[in-house]
Amino acid sequence: MSEKNTGVPYEMFVQDLMQTIIDADGKVGQRNIEVKHNVKLKDKFGNERQFDVYWEYELGGVVYKTVIECKDYTSKITVEKIDALIGKLKDFPDLKGLFATTKGY
Repeated sequence: MSEKNTGVPYEMFVQDLMQTIIDADGKVGQRNIEVKHNVKLKDKFGNERQFDVYWEYELGGVVYKTVIECKDYTSKITVEKIDALIGKLKDFPDLKGLFATTKGY
C-alpha cells in the first residue's frame, strides 16, 4: 500500500532551494534572509492564512515579502489552482506570489 503524498518533502525542498539561491546571491543589504516553511500570516481582514514557503527582506526602507505555493501533484497545475493563489494574494497587498510544481502548468 502506497503512502499518501502530503507534499511536505517537496515544500521543504523548495524552501532549501530558495534559501541556497538567496544565500549565494548575497547582495549588500539582503544578507541573513531566512526562508521559512509553513508560515501563517494575517490577511487584511485579520484572517490567518497558510503559505508553504515565505521570506522577507528590507532594502532601501522597503520591505519585500514573497510566498511560494508548492504543488507536488502527479499532473499539471490547473488554472483553478492558480486563480486560487491570485485570490488569496488579493487579501495581502504587500505579498508577491510564486508557484512551484513538479509537473508544470
